[in-house]
Amino acid sequence: MSTDRSAGSPESAIGQGLRKLRSWPRGRAGHLALMGVLVLCVLAASIGVGYSVARPELSDGSEYLAKGHGVAHVNGETGRTDAEVARALATGSQQLESVRMPDGRVAVVNNDTGEVSFIDPATMAPTGEPVSRPASKAQIETLPGQTRGYLVDRERDTVEVIDSTGQPGKPVAVTEGIEGAVPVGDSIWVVTGKGEVAQITGGVRTRSVPLGVGARITVADGHPVAVTADGLAYALDGEQPRALGDTGLPKGTGAVLGSWRGSGRYVVGVDRAKARVVALDPRTGTRVDIGLPLPSNTHPQFDAPVLLDERVYVPDYAGPTLWQVDLVAHTAKPLPVPARGPGRFELKVSGGRVWANSQYAQRALIVDGAGATRTADKGTGVDVLDTEKKLDPKPPDQSTPTESPKPTKPAARPSSASPTKPATVAGAPTAQPPPEQTTVVVPSFARGTKYTDACAQLSRLGLRCESVAAGDAPGLGADEVIGSTPAAGTRIPAKTVVLVRYVGPVEVPDLVGLDAESACTRVTAAGMDCAKQPDSTPATTQESLLKVTSQQPGARQKADKGSTVTVRFPDSIALPALTGRSQGEACQVVQALHMTCTAQPGTPPAGQCPAAGAVFDQTPAAGAVGRASSAVVLRVCGGQVTVPDWIDPKPQQATDVCVAVRTQGLQCQVKEGTSAAGTGFQPGVAYDQAPKPGTQMAITAVVTITHYSDKSTIPDFTGTPDIDTACARIQDANLTCVALRGPAPVAERQVFAQDQPAGTYKFGTPITVHYSGWKPVVYSLYSADGKKTWQLTTDDPATKPAPVYRVGIAFPGWATDVPGAQRINRFTCNKASCTGVPGNLFYSRIGAWDNYNFSNDEAVFMPCPTSGTKPIYRLWKDAGAVRSYSVSSEVGGATGSEQLGCVWP
Repeated sequence: MSTDRSAGSPESAIGQGLRKLRSWPRGRAGHLALMGVLVLCVLAASIGVGYSVARPELSDGSEYLAKGHGVAHVNGETGRTDAEVARALATGSQQLESVRMPDGRVAVVNNDTGEVSFIDPATMAPTGEPVSRPASKAQIETLPGQTRGYLVDRERDTVEVIDSTGQPGKPVAVTEGIEGAVPVGDSIWVVTGKGEVAQITGGVRTRSVPLGVGARITVADGHPVAVTADGLAYALDGEQPRALGDTGLPKGTGAVLGSWRGSGRYVVGVDRAKARVVALDPRTGTRVDIGLPLPSNTHPQFDAPVLLDERVYVPDYAGPTLWQVDLVAHTAKPLPVPARGPGRFELKVSGGRVWANSQYAQRALIVDGAGATRTADKGTGVDVLDTEKKLDPKPPDQSTPTESPKPTKPAARPSSASPTKPATVAGAPTAQPPPEQTTVVVPSFARGTKYTDACAQLSRLGLRCESVAAGDAPGLGADEVIGSTPAAGTRIPAKTVVLVRYVGPVEVPDLVGLDAESACTRVTAAGMDCAKQPDSTPATTQESLLKVTSQQPGARQKADKGSTVTVRFPDSIALPALTGRSQGEACQVVQALHMTCTAQPGTPPAGQCPAAGAVFDQTPAAGAVGRASSAVVLRVCGGQVTVPDWIDPKPQQATDVCVAVRTQGLQCQVKEGTSAAGTGFQPGVAYDQAPKPGTQMAITAVVTITHYSDKSTIPDFTGTPDIDTACARIQDANLTCVALRGPAPVAERQVFAQDQPAGTYKFGTPITVHYSGWKPVVYSLYSADGKKTWQLTTDDPATKPAPVYRVGIAFPGWATDVPGAQRINRFTCNKASCTGVPGNLFYSRIGAWDNYNFSNDEAVFMPCPTSGTKPIYRLWKDAGAVRSYSVSSEVGGATGSEQLGCVWP
């Protein structure tokens, strides 16, 4: 290769941005038996680009569990209830589901009424107006994003952001229908009826990924993962879907994927027909299949499993049983779930524990990270059953009304400082839990099915049927089914009423005795409008409050489609006397009457204060009539109190401590303090109080409870010599390290960039650090034979004969997987007929050249443009029949050129 001094040394710097790669974040230590090695850091090249990372679920070691007709806060350490919702959120055998939202509130969905309530964890009282969607019952779900909550309504096919008042915002319509949804990061990922996966962030649909009809959605390793009808898994939050491997799961309802309520590293699923559990590692593509050793002649009802560390937990509602599947030991064993009989139970993972809870059982199953089990005692109540006691041989039929006991004075809700068995709330609903909790999927009815046949089919499935004539429907004849409420495909408890709509003269249903919301559901199912008209006559009992007393038109009368049915019901009731009770006791009674409770300190007349914090006055007064959703203001006794120690023993959540403070008639505020990272405690755990224990304070003063923060402060890790060191410090701060391997002119494994600047971040926030994945080398150009044939070298220039020209920094030819690698090959003349001087050689990206020997992988250059690099060219000049070659960063004076790639100067 002859050198051309005109193609020499001036450098032209060309720069754009480094391509940024995304990879899976680190997982906890552990591996599947078939995987061989522990993966500490996964390279971006193995996954793709453009990934977001989900916020890991943080927990205080406690959980909110459905208990009878309400929700209880169960301490994971003590296994006992330390607070519960004072008012009933369900009646009879209605099913509740609770979800912690990002702002700390608890969203509670009544699947049988379509009502969504939001609970303030400090007071355990509903906040704001509930969201009422009677037409969407069993079709509505709340999902927590990183900073906001979402309401997914499959009946309306909408996704809505929940605002600070608990109300849904402007809906994002998913006109193709919603088949499934999961939260990842601050987005909701929805599978549509057309086989697309839509990403919805805030109130905007940001993208759609087509995957074909039959796709299903789950979460694995903090990323949204879809499984197609043929069982292939794809990661979705990259620039393009990235294939992760074959799950081997069948299509349709024959398989169920893991629940977002307990997602972990693996893509997990259950093959219902073959009773086998599948776990696919998205980092390696390795799959494990483990069969469940079912007893003979059993008919399991498997549902969505959850994952904790290296164990999968599969719910079987036929037991009810929780199957514990160890992915390392390849074993599976059944764990009995406390319940009165077969039926659905809630299953979630938080605080390093698995929680399996049957709503109407007194006890719940807790499994820790080591796989050990114990039970939690949610406390007694008229609407729960202690399954550890012997059951009656013939439990009463839930369909038979029972007389409610007379209200009694409620006990104060126990404080978290001194836990005791929860007390029964005065006037709480008294219906017993159903004798069986078997769940059934509402069937679809073939076009032309008569409603009588549909009801017979529902009856055989263990469901109750009510038929509703709903007028005409295109293409259907008399008595043929139009649809059902709940809709086909909905999984509901046995003995639930299914409304079957059919073609026929519209008839007004019998509504008397139903609560107003349920009554309106039946009216709208019949194709009519429902008008609620509160009765001026107050209810005489809590049970009759909000129950329909009359309707117009009357039951079974003929009506026109679209006409209005008016239901009358009492929405007010005389308030009981609350004076003399503690603030906590009084508020429980008020909330059970569907009213809000506010307590204010004051100075009572002499002789009316048995203790500081006791109620001495109320507005409205005892005997006055108050309306549902109205406010009751309590005046509590003032005075001096000696401040107890609310902090010890630890750990206690600051919100729970405030419950105890307010129960004693004091005001309480929560203050964020130092980071929980490195303390051994979860965020939210109280560690300080003001005033200090033993202090004398006025009842009107405010108690401040300081808790550990869920945030950490980090520096900029750029320049850290080893990526493992940077990631260890990030993870010690309870943040997520996203280590991205990339090319850079720094030492191998050194951090060369950080996406998030130094600062304070919420636990779980992904901190993306870029590190050099290859050892860079310096290329020079020198003449080996003094005949103007030139070669590239990575040797020390001082060992080569002068002149030696610096080309730049790149990677050796044996480097593999370099993104955008420009592989440089060497060609050496092997015949006398070669043009150019004898022994001529050149470097090129071409693969072959006549009369030249080929030597591949001489160097790896970067693609152009790459930030901070300059372009390098192969140049040639023709002088008669002789061609000479050169390598240079400029092309001036050359006959022709080929861009080889870019190098760092």
